[in-house]
Amino acid sequence: MTVTGHVGSSHSFFASFEHYIYETCKCKSRALCHCCNTNLCAGHLKVHVDLINSRMNPHADEINILDNQLSLLNVDDVIGKCRQKLDKWHHECHATVDRFYEGKCQELQERSVEKVGEKRKKIQQLKLKTNELMREQEATHDDICSLKATIY
Repeated sequence: MTVTGHVGSSHSFFASFEHYIYETCKCKSRALCHCCNTNLCAGHLKVHVDLINSRMNPHADEINILDNQLSLLNVDDVIGKCRQKLDKWHHECHATVDRFYEGKCQELQERSVEKVGEKRKKIQQLKLKTNELMREQEATHDDICSLKATIY
């Protein structure tokens, strides 16, 4: 008799071995396992149920370990650490926005000073031209129209 299964897979080994035992049993079938669709005699039904239950033990142990780890977890510490990171991010974002804002304020200042300077230069040129025309008293209708168009 050879038992087949995957190397290193105890579940497959036991499942194949168990299946082999049940198929070779000469006793009358008393139950059908709905999990694995196997007919079982009364004696093998108990063995089968015990085997299934024994497979649950490692999982129950793992769940207990996870439960213990969760019990030891200090939620306030986790929240505190996450809050520190979130506060740092919040501060850095505000600093970035503040730097951008300051840059835009500086840009507004520079452009405004530049535009006012350009306007002053044009006004100064208009004043010189107007004063010259008034001093020489040689203003023409075209000069007056040109001044009006420049002003308005």
